[in-house]
Amino acid sequence: MSDAQVSENNEKRSRKNSKVSEVDDLNEKEKQAEMVMATDEPSNSTSKELKDDQYFSQIKFKDLNLSEQSQKAVDGLGFTTCSEIQARAIPHILNGRDVLGAAKTGSGKTLAYMLPAVELLRKAHFSPKNGTGVLIIAPTRELAMQNYKWARDLL
Repeated sequence: MSDAQVSENNEKRSRKNSKVSEVDDLNEKEKQAEMVMATDEPSNSTSKELKDDQYFSQIKFKDLNLSEQSQKAVDGLGFTTCSEIQARAIPHILNGRDVLGAAKTGSGKTLAYMLPAVELLRKAHFSPKNGTGVLIIAPTRELAMQNYKWARDLL
């Protein structure tokens, strides 16, 4: 093998290692993001029921700086304590940030985005004459009906 070929092979290996390093960095960043958004999983639980301290956060809905109307609606629904997804998402959405969250079925995801949507519309004194205030795209009719139910209950 000539010196030029050896040099070229070394360059290729270096580029390949660099790409592998970039992929490893991206994978590490994805893992960190997943850790931030992950909810607590029950540990070694054979029961399907979650304990309150595993499902609920320490944040109460009354601590979220909601309008009186929204607070009454949440109280009327029987909620006092936020679930983990709600505690992590609602404050950020209310502050105008984008949020991407994932959680198990029944964990409170719909309320986690519906409550801030209703709250922000209230704060903006939004009325139907203004047009469309919120657009929620649901993949199934059942989820669309669930969104409608929560919006109706909160309004």
